[in-house]
Amino acid sequence: MQDLLAIMRELTALIRANQTEAAAEKVEQALKKQSDDVYKVRTLAITQINNELQKMKRDHDCLEQAVQALPEKERLFAEQQIESVVDKLYTNEMAALRHEKRKLSRPGR
Repeated sequence: MQDLLAIMRELTALIRANQTEAAAEKVEQALKKQSDDVYKVRTLAITQINNELQKMKRDHDCLEQAVQALPEKERLFAEQQIESVVDKLYTNEMAALRHEKRKLSRPGR
């Protein structure tokens, strides 16, 4: 907010001094800086989501391996009772993260 106020004051001074070209250039610079800042924030958020997705995939694979390593009786119980619930939660969370990533990747849509 402080940057905006400073830019507005500078633009006002430039316009009063009849330096409209300099004012227009200052506006272009401010817009470019804002665009760059937004891009950096979105890129960082997408990277964090990608890291979360990878971690979730690894954890889910580890769970599946642990279930497969159980003796048959416990494995069947785990597959029927636990794995189905975990798979639903996993699928829902993965979908939510991918949706958020998609929104960040396409800001104008």
